[in-house]
Amino acid sequence: FVLYGLSLLAFLNQTAHPAFLPMKIPVAVYAIVIMFMVVTAIGRFERVNQKSFSLVLVGALLFMFSDTFIALNKFTYILENQAYAARIFIMLMYVLGQYLIVKGLLEQEAEN
Repeated sequence: FVLYGLSLLAFLNQTAHPAFLPMKIPVAVYAIVIMFMVVTAIGRFERVNQKSFSLVLVGALLFMFSDTFIALNKFTYILENQAYAARIFIMLMYVLGQYLIVKGLLEQEAEN
């Protein structure tokens, strides 16, 4: 996941989109936080029940992919012709990711 995050940052830097240049450091910090969230979700393996682990991990991954698409949509021209569809896709991944994280945490609480 560190490689994933670094690759995304390198790609964004390579595209040199004008909107990205003043945001390099905040985006890098945010990417580190999101990578840490996914690594923490992975770290729950065999510490919580399998259903809770799976829900939280899939939710964290969807959240990470949602933020990846936000970065690609905002700081590159890749999704320029599909901006509306990209925003819908981003929100679907975001909402589903948040739902699964919360559902997974509630699943853990129900076990206790």
